[in-house]
Amino acid sequence: MSDTPRLAPAGKGLPFPENLLARYWFIPMAFRRLPVERAIDLFLGEGKECLRLAQIVSPENRQEPVLIKRFVGIEDSSRYWSINMVIAHLLQVGTSILTLSKQLSEGQKPDILIRIEDLKPQREQSHDLLKQYAEFLSSYREQTEALQYSDLPTHRHPWFGALSAAKWMKLNGIHNRIHRKQIEAILKASSHFGTK
Repeated sequence: MSDTPRLAPAGKGLPFPENLLARYWFIPMAFRRLPVERAIDLFLGEGKECLRLAQIVSPENRQEPVLIKRFVGIEDSSRYWSINMVIAHLLQVGTSILTLSKQLSEGQKPDILIRIEDLKPQREQSHDLLKQYAEFLSSYREQTEALQYSDLPTHRHPWFGALSAAKWMKLNGIHNRIHRKQIEAILKASSHFGTK
């Protein structure tokens, strides 16, 4: 597609009914049922699958934005990303949540305002992006080992409200699963990509 599609602005959020279901039913239920250790396994499993899917596509095609149909969990503004943009987003968000969780685990109140629109990736990405993400995944579990989980302090998520360190870590795993589905949707919408 040569022309950039007209989409809702970044940070617009999910459709109202979906936002209500996510905030007051799905996410609270997931937080109750998903132990932190299982969330770490989920984060790594989904992250490695995202990396595997990215690696089977040529470097040129990984940079090409593809318009996909919106599915549950992503904003309209995220429907025209490349695979590299998804990986860059996962690296940025994954790193940020890990740092935030470490601060909360140490009893600190992070001095940062999280805005969804600030977490949207640029189209151009580093040539060693996949290597960076692979290295982050390989060190993730070790970086979580010293974390201590309690109900306080918390830090506000723009969609889901005040979250403890444990809930942020659980959200990290859920977030990776959503964007693995996004990469699969990109591949499905771009049969011309082929594989390397």
